[in-house]
Amino acid sequence: VARRRWVTYGDVAEIRAAFQRRGVRLPPMPVASIIRFLVSKTFREGRREGLERVLSAALRRDPGLSLPELRTFVEAAAAEEHWAPQALEEARAVAIPGAAQNARRRSTTA
Repeated sequence: VARRRWVTYGDVAEIRAAFQRRGVRLPPMPVASIIRFLVSKTFREGRREGLERVLSAALRRDPGLSLPELRTFVEAAAAEEHWAPQALEEARAVAIPGAAQNARRRSTTA
């Protein structure tokens, strides 16, 4: 049984910080609030969208995955067999050839 690994706020913050250390600007991180995360579906959705914006921008800036933090994240996400945001699906194709096609196949049979 594969263990699910969810994308965390800290994962994305680490990637964003790595880009910043190299002088590359990415969109701002969404607001972090544990209480609002727990009680508000709207807040969770907005935060998820914000994290996806940061990840998408990171992948556009480094499509070859030369930044170690981004490459490690994408490789870990590519190894997972659960739903991933669109940005990660695109990155899976870079990290593991054929992964995006396999993901589409899984989603149509589920």
